[in-house]
Amino acid sequence: MFPAFEKRFPGIKVNHVNATADKLVARAIAEARGGKIIGDVLSGTLNYVAQMREQKLLLDISLPEAGAYPSALKGGDWVATDTEYFIAAWNTSRVKKGHEPKTFEDFADPKWANKLSAEPRDFQVLLGLAKYKYQSDDKAIEVFRKIASNKPEFYKGHSQLAELLTAGQADVCVTCYAHHIPPLQKKGAPLQIMMSEGIGASAAR
Repeated sequence: MFPAFEKRFPGIKVNHVNATADKLVARAIAEARGGKIIGDVLSGTLNYVAQMREQKLLLDISLPEAGAYPSALKGGDWVATDTEYFIAAWNTSRVKKGHEPKTFEDFADPKWANKLSAEPRDFQVLLGLAKYKYQSDDKAIEVFRKIASNKPEFYKGHSQLAELLTAGQADVCVTCYAHHIPPLQKKGAPLQIMMSEGIGASAAR
């Protein structure tokens, strides 16, 4: 994407920093406190946008390209740029055919004890299930407590999560990014996605 962007806007050179959103926000705040503003654009979910706003690091901006967006996908200092889908995936060499999970509730079954992995910051999965599937906070919390009783291992960073799943570090990833799995499958990774349900969340810049 960046070469195409620089070709279209020849006066701009992209210096891309790839990190989890919490680290990007921490870096931006540290740089600002040090008297520097190095990054012009930050990508992350709205909770991180709120952190940046609290630090008075964001400017109001009106993008013509966002004119057709519904109000829920833009604000005075942010606009939705993509949708991230949180899905469950498993290592087919560790999960036998016929024993695959079908829903998030399946991970509450004691048979998944010590076999699950997840990203610890993925509150969007809990919110999505509470608001849209169960329409009940209490029901979603109950399911997540049962899943927690199976002692999932937590890893920070979705790329690492997918790589460790490929390596067989866990049987199932409960909160993988959907777009991470197909490229690994093309390379021969023994992975399968739970196609029956997932949670979508907008990322903002």
